[in-house]
Amino acid sequence: MRYALRNKRKEAHLTQEEVANALNISRPAYCKIECGTTDPSLALALRIAAFFNSSVEDLFSNINSPSNEIHKENIA
Repeated sequence: MRYALRNKRKEAHLTQEEVANALNISRPAYCKIECGTTDPSLALALRIAAFFNSSVEDLFSNINSPSNEIHKENIA
C-alpha cells in the first residue's frame, strides 16, 4: 500500500474515481497504483505528483509505511 498517496487523496476528500478521471486513467488502474500492485510510468508518476502538489519521492517511497515503522522499532 502506498500510504502517502492514499493519505494525499483522502486529505483532498477525493475518491479514487475522481483522481483517476482527473488523470485520465481508469479507476482500476489508479487503484492498482495506490495499492502498490502496479508501478506507474515516470510520466504518470509526475502527473500524479503534480496533481497532489507533491513530489514523486514523497508519494511513492515506502519510508513512512507502517511496516517500515515497525521494522525501525525492531532495530532500535
